Amino acid sequence: MSLETTSDYRRSRRATVELPVTLLRPHGNPITSRTVEVGCGGMRVCCDRPLGIDEMLSFELDASGQRVVGRARVLREHVARTYALRFEGLDPGASETLRRLAGG
Repeated sequence: MSLETTSDYRRSRRATVELPVTLLRPHGNPITSRTVEVGCGGMRVCCDRPLGIDEMLSFELDASGQRVVGRARVLREHVARTYALRFEGLDPGASETLRRLAGG
């Protein structure tokens, strides 16, 4: 983990919240998951299927009735099947929804 990544992670406000999120690979079945934490820059998710470090995924997050859609990169695995993801592309309006979720 680079110093910059650590610094960015600590600056980003996060909320501990469990929400349904579907992860989508370019090929294959959707991966049903749930969030552990959500912030403006990324999320931590728990899922039953393994993810690859540096893998790019599309996602659909149900944030209390508001749908957040975007792309995220898998940064690391915290514990078995719990992964840190960094947002790398969000649909318009998603940033505001995430800011509200994260408490800011």
